Amino acid sequence: MPEFLPADLAKWSGGEWLSGEPNSINGVTKDTRTMKRGNLYFALKGERFDGHDFVETAFEKGASGVVVAASYVRAAKNKGLRADRDALLLVNDTGKALLDIACAYRKKINPTIIAITGSAGKSTVKEMTAQVL
Repeated sequence: MPEFLPADLAKWSGGEWLSGEPNSINGVTKDTRTMKRGNLYFALKGERFDGHDFVETAFEKGASGVVVAASYVRAAKNKGLRADRDALLLVNDTGKALLDIACAYRKKINPTIIAITGSAGKSTVKEMTAQVL
């Protein structure tokens, strides 16, 4: 399981940690239903949902931190929520932050990448390639 340094995440996302950085981050998730203790939760906003509605749930399930949009922090303060209590990584856009962090992490680990394309047989070739590797 990859470990992420909080300072790297802030740098890669262009964000800043509120109320201090988490001690450790052992993975990332965008779904509180499948998250594991120590994960960093990304509060993504979609057409039919807003991940910011699940920030408290994420912390209850053991999130080490949550990536939130600046608008969430303003709204949380206006509602009397304690946005300064937990490790929140404040960014402009949580979706862009996820993409930026993923891109920077991929550059950091510099993996070998294999692309399989075509109109037929991709799944079979993918499985054969996995067996060979």
